[in-house]
Amino acid sequence: MHYYYLFFLISTIAITFPTPTTAITYDNYAYITATPNPAGKGQLVTVLFFLTIPTPTASAGFNEATNWKDFRVVITSPTGKASNFGPYTSDATGGAYLL
Repeated sequence: MHYYYLFFLISTIAITFPTPTTAITYDNYAYITATPNPAGKGQLVTVLFFLTIPTPTASAGFNEATNWKDFRVVITSPTGKASNFGPYTSDATGGAYLL
């Protein structure tokens, strides 16, 4: 008779404890685009760069506390000269820009 109560108690505990779940991971890719393309000598170029997934805590504006930060862009001219830009903080959609 006591075994029945023990079995009932163990089965009740097993049902009430949550089962472990596996964390879901997503691939996040960086993209960059320049407009106009091609650009003429001395012409103003807008460079947009972004990640495919915004931060889970994203907020409006370029909020460093909740959005992606430390974007750095290296632009290499046809002559081989590299120009470094950044760091930048993304907006709520995961992107930023430079002119």
